[in-house]
Amino acid sequence: MTVSNTLYEYTLDGKTFCDGLEPFVQRFFSYAELAAEFGGYVLLYDHGEDHHYVGLWGKKKGPRFRRLMRERGAQFEIVRLRSPNREILSWRKWPKEYHENRLRRRSS
Repeated sequence: MTVSNTLYEYTLDGKTFCDGLEPFVQRFFSYAELAAEFGGYVLLYDHGEDHHYVGLWGKKKGPRFRRLMRERGAQFEIVRLRSPNREILSWRKWPKEYHENRLRRRSS
């Protein structure tokens, strides 16, 4: 596996994140698909490596994200980091209606 085929899991600012290099994740999920499937996504930058990352936050979203990546054909390794050098560039959160519709979909 190469660094581009790696998903990272770590805690930043008290939240659990799961992310990967932007080009790798984008091969399997568009931004719109991430937002629709998970209610949002986060864009990050690592100054030490000069790379952009895209991922999710939340303990339950990470395993689901990895499962869906595998279902779409992704092969990767998971690296758990202690203190990443990531800076959050932007959060993309889906509107409240997404969450309400998601709960309705689960109950039907």
